[in-house]
Amino acid sequence: MSCANRKSRLAHRGFTLLEVMLAIGLAMVLSGGVYAFMNNLMLRRDQTMAYVNQSQAAGAVIERLETDLFAALVAAGEGAGIDGGATRLRVLTRGVTPPMLGDLTSVPLGDLQGSEFTLNRGSSELQGGRFEAGMSPELDTIAKLDRLRFRYHDGRSWSSSFNSESAGSLPAAIEIAIWFHTGEDEPPPTELESRINTDEIEDEILEELMEEEAERLALLEEMEEQEERPIPAPDRLRVIVIPDGPVAQSAGGRS
Repeated sequence: MSCANRKSRLAHRGFTLLEVMLAIGLAMVLSGGVYAFMNNLMLRRDQTMAYVNQSQAAGAVIERLETDLFAALVAAGEGAGIDGGATRLRVLTRGVTPPMLGDLTSVPLGDLQGSEFTLNRGSSELQGGRFEAGMSPELDTIAKLDRLRFRYHDGRSWSSSFNSESAGSLPAAIEIAIWFHTGEDEPPPTELESRINTDEIEDEILEELMEEEAERLALLEEMEEQEERPIPAPDRLRVIVIPDGPVAQSAGGRS
C-alpha cells in the first residue's frame, strides 16, 4: 500500500465510539451547567420579586395603620376602637368628610370606618382590608409573610393584646414587627384545623374559636422559639405613638 493511499484512508475515516461518547458527555455537562445557571438566575429573580412585594406590602400596612391610629376611637357602636392580639389588629376611626358642592345632606359628617389586618398562620398570608360601619370586613390577601407581631404599650409595659373598650383608653403606643417569608416549608395545620374542614365553616363561633386557637398556638410557638434560639431581627419594625393615648412611664417616673 502506497503512502498516498494510507493518508487518504486516514483522512476519510469517521469518529470512533469513544470520541462520540466523549462529545456527548461534554455536551451534557455543558447543558447541565447552563440549566443550573438559568435555574439559579430564575430563583434569584423570584426571591428578589418576593422581597420587593413583601417590602411594599409592609410599608403600605404600616402607613395605613399609622394613619388610622391617629384618629382611633376608644369605643364605638361597633365595639372597641382598638382590638388586637399578637397577630391581629382591628382599628375603628371616625373622621369628618368635607361637603361636596355645598350639599351638606349628601355627606355623612361622622363616617365610622375600620381597618383590620391579620396573619393567617396556616398559609402565612397577611390579610387585611377596610370596611364601613355596620359591614363585616372582607379581608384580601396582601402578601406572604414569615411572621407578624403586634405589641401594645399601656403606659407602663408591653403586652401581646389590647382592647380599648375594656381598658377605657387607647394604648400609648403600638409596635409592628414584620418578618418576610423565607421560602421554608409551610407549618403544619393546628390541631383544631386538622379536625375541622375550613371550607365548610359558616358559624361565626367556630371562626372565633379558630382565631383564638391560632393566636394561642402562635404565642406558644414564639415562647418555644425564644427558649430554643433567638428570633432574628424583623425586616420591618415600627413603633407608632398614639397622640391620645396615656403618657408612657419609665421605672423612675413619667417620660
